[in-house]
Amino acid sequence: MRDEVIGEWLFYEGFLYFYVYLYIDQGEFDYKTSAKRTEIFRRELPLALTAIRYGDNLLFGKYPNLDNAMIIVNFISTYPQFIVQENWGSFSSLSI
Repeated sequence: MRDEVIGEWLFYEGFLYFYVYLYIDQGEFDYKTSAKRTEIFRRELPLALTAIRYGDNLLFGKYPNLDNAMIIVNFISTYPQFIVQENWGSFSSLSI
């Protein structure tokens, strides 16, 4: 079971994005469990993003424009209902 928030910086068409990958399930859970995991990820993701921002404080200090990069979250699941890509704003819009 993976309860990880995996992120990477991507440069696309002149813009920098922070892409986040959330593995809801990989065929190892039933629908109900996957729905619950999706709910938990959504609830806890702001805290995880805040922790990433805090942990990379030196990087953000050196490159302040990173605070304005869009955060794109990819929910990955074997169930089509939970597969979605969403814009979660930017690090500057988080309550840090």
